[in-house]
Amino acid sequence: MADAHGTASDTPKADVEPAAKKQKKRHSAVPRTLVFIFDQQPPRRVLLLRYSEKKGKMAGMHNAPGGHVERGEDVLASARREVREETGLELEASDLRLSGIVHVQDFFGVDVMMFVASAQVAADRVELVASDEGDLHWVPIDEVATLVSEGKAFEDIPKLLQATVESIGGTTAFTGRSRYDGGGKLLELVVNGS
Repeated sequence: MADAHGTASDTPKADVEPAAKKQKKRHSAVPRTLVFIFDQQPPRRVLLLRYSEKKGKMAGMHNAPGGHVERGEDVLASARREVREETGLELEASDLRLSGIVHVQDFFGVDVMMFVASAQVAADRVELVASDEGDLHWVPIDEVATLVSEGKAFEDIPKLLQATVESIGGTTAFTGRSRYDGGGKLLELVVNGS
């Protein structure tokens, strides 16, 4: 082995395991968006999608528009694309705001890094039509918890919705983490303020 002067050293080579073998295997998370679209006019309402039968295990559940971030795609560009695909609504980049980031563990067996965005639009900009994704509904914010209690919306939606509302007008996004049972049952959700 050469020393600092480039000459051979008498120090024996140590058997060194590659650092990668010593480290715990890192997990990977699928990047996804979730977009809460609010009606600008009172009463405060949020646009939710009731999933169609094509959504398998999630059929009949209510959720905000959103989906996978494609490789090389900007998070807010993904949010705009998903909103367009699922609702037909064309949002401008200036309409969207990154509201929060949540690390989701074991949601139907998948870890997700969820980027929560928000937008405010006039309700008449949205045509409430059915698509392959499902049916669109304007839901009063205070009725979202009822959908959860009836088993018609995911349990994290009310808390994420509240954190999103609280983040509007703020300067930083909220952060959080959640853990599921490998299916759709929420075991833990922690949201840190904006």
